[in-house]
Amino acid sequence: MSTLTLDIKGMRCAGCAAKVGRTLEALDSVAQAEVNIATNKAVITPHSSQALDDSLTAIAGLGYEVLTQEQVFNVSGLSCASCVNKIESQLQRLEGVLKVEVNLASGQTRVKTLLQGPDRAHLSQAIQALGYEVESSQTSTSSSRASEPQTKTPWLLIGSALLCLPLIAPMLGLGTHLSPWLEWLLATPVQLILGWRFYRGSYHALKAGYTNMDVLVALGTSSAYLYSLVLMLQQGAASHGQLYFETAAVLLTLISLGKWLEEQAKRKTSFALDQLLSLRPEQATLLVEGQPQQVAIEDVQAGQQLLIKPGERIPVDAKIISGHSEVDESMLTGESLPVSKKTGEQVHAGTLNGQGSLTVEALKVGNQTALARIIQLVEQAQAGKAPIQQLVDKISAIFVPVVLLIALATALIWWWLGADTPTLLMNAVAVLVIACPCALGLATPAALLAGTGSGARAGILIRNLEVLETAPKVDRLIFDKTGTLTQGHPSLQQVYSPVLAEEELIRLVASAQQRSEHPLAKALLEAAKQRQLTLATVDSMQAVSGKGLRAEVAGQQLLIGTAELLQDAQIEIPPSPQLQALQQQAATLVMVAADGRWLGAYTLADQARPEAASAIQALQQQKRQVVMLSGDRQEAVAPLAKVLAIHEYAASQQPADKANYIRTQQQQGQVVAMVGDGINDAPALAQADLSIAMGSGSDIALETADLTLLRNDPRLVAAALQLCSLTRRKIAENLFFAFIFNTLGIPLAAMGYLNPTLAGAAMALSSLTVVSNALLLKRWQPKWEEHA
Repeated sequence: MSTLTLDIKGMRCAGCAAKVGRTLEALDSVAQAEVNIATNKAVITPHSSQALDDSLTAIAGLGYEVLTQEQVFNVSGLSCASCVNKIESQLQRLEGVLKVEVNLASGQTRVKTLLQGPDRAHLSQAIQALGYEVESSQTSTSSSRASEPQTKTPWLLIGSALLCLPLIAPMLGLGTHLSPWLEWLLATPVQLILGWRFYRGSYHALKAGYTNMDVLVALGTSSAYLYSLVLMLQQGAASHGQLYFETAAVLLTLISLGKWLEEQAKRKTSFALDQLLSLRPEQATLLVEGQPQQVAIEDVQAGQQLLIKPGERIPVDAKIISGHSEVDESMLTGESLPVSKKTGEQVHAGTLNGQGSLTVEALKVGNQTALARIIQLVEQAQAGKAPIQQLVDKISAIFVPVVLLIALATALIWWWLGADTPTLLMNAVAVLVIACPCALGLATPAALLAGTGSGARAGILIRNLEVLETAPKVDRLIFDKTGTLTQGHPSLQQVYSPVLAEEELIRLVASAQQRSEHPLAKALLEAAKQRQLTLATVDSMQAVSGKGLRAEVAGQQLLIGTAELLQDAQIEIPPSPQLQALQQQAATLVMVAADGRWLGAYTLADQARPEAASAIQALQQQKRQVVMLSGDRQEAVAPLAKVLAIHEYAASQQPADKANYIRTQQQQGQVVAMVGDGINDAPALAQADLSIAMGSGSDIALETADLTLLRNDPRLVAAALQLCSLTRRKIAENLFFAFIFNTLGIPLAAMGYLNPTLAGAAMALSSLTVVSNALLLKRWQPKWEEHA
């Protein structure tokens, strides 16, 4: 066995290298290990086939990371689940290959390897050696599939159908049987030309040592064709009425028609990914010394300035330097209404500019943009496998050989019962045809494509396919408060001053805080802006830690902050019913004084999101218990819980407290989901059975959570759980349809109740049923949008 080279990240000194080397050599599966700190590589001489897996586990246990790479191929020619299993098992045997995932519905193959593992050309050759075609360019599945020619197959099918019409006319009572030689002339082009793909697939499959759908079709149709050919050559005109040329020709035509319809339907399952891929423009308008210049999108670099004209798609993630417009972010975040954008705010690649012209500075380009990250996440989810697929793969691996044995047994039993050759042959052919495992292989991936695509369109990204198993079982939804159920920033609530008019007090306080970056200061500045107040010049400002600030505005010495700040300055705060009412609110109370005299007070609070109440109600209607955990004080948490009808909540919760709460619930047998921002709630998200991160399209925890919501709308939580459950149900329904066709069809065919032509139609119908059922997910959308 040759050596393995691992690129290791995280080693900082010779001691690290020595520790890794000793750990690797202590493994039973490793004969020798040499670790070089200069190159950060470990060269391993394996002692057994377990060396790679054991080494990866050992290095991860030491806290280091083995660098890997992922190659994506678009493979055509896949006919059933057996093809998927063969490619995965064949590539997995190559040294340096860590993981292989093949999606039958899309044809996408993702191969994860060591950096020193097999290169793209080597992997491509291995796939082609099995008889499949690999696209030369590393493009996404959806874009390549959209560009595939779709005219050849229909014309070939039409020609085959025309040739079959005279053959089946007697069966329809539209004429008499043709002469044997004319039947042969009509059936042979169909058998050799239309059937060529099945012969070619069978050859490569058998050459590689496995069987697939192509073998079943080729064997079944060839048996009928060759039997008829031999009988015709032996008996000549006397064979009239005893031939089965029409059976073979019609079978090939029906099966090919079913496969073509199936391909058209499969293309529709990736509709959302196609739309996401189409969002990225090919060109951008670069400003060179103030002059616009058209350049390819690949040539744009971070830091360059771009001109975004009205109606154009924004090519990169960028910050607006000048201009104002409305931007449609619907395909990126699921938000249906255009979002107002002005100088200083960010815009994202793929979103559509409105009527205003914008000058922007590129922040993230190429694969670093939010759109590129979302597309990558969707593609990975669609290429992955739900846990139930593992069982399907095991069944598919032995399915075709078992069917071949059943067909042989059918022929032998009918021969033993004294049946003539045509009867036992047709019954065996019917078994071969009805059992084609197309529907079985499509059941899971077709539903995944449609479900994850619908989710992406609504702003719901499914990162981990185990979510499909977990989501229906969730008992408790744990919500973080700030930024999840609330706006995430304070706003001005009430103002009281017995001395000044309300707007004058706001103007004075906002003027004093112009230089402050504190969230409470921003709330006052936003309130002044909304009221279009003209601010005075601030001469000086000094923050007082934990209490507020001192400032000089228009010759007045201001104190803004807590009551303690004013008391330290010996300023008396006169009691009043109005002030007492403000103190009893679930809000932050701020006192204001000028030149040693109390002027008034105002309150600031983080308001509940407008959608929060309906979000909680939707989850409760799903029979899930909602809990709110917050780091805020009890006085701020309790009123919000009451407003949102949340019956269980806890205040003053640190990140570790939230994780411990979830752990306690899990120990009591609860399945817990956590909803947070993916940053300060990281411990709780990691502890939960299902983690859901909320965020904007530009700043989202894509690598943190099982589910990511692209906009801060808590209603998406219930919608995401519903979509996961619905996708899981579609997978189960598809598997039921696939198995029921075979469970009922094979015995009927073996007993002679299903002729080969009907068997071929049933086989095609099973695949169409599975894909069409998955396509129903395309119509899914969050319920509140349905009634918008």
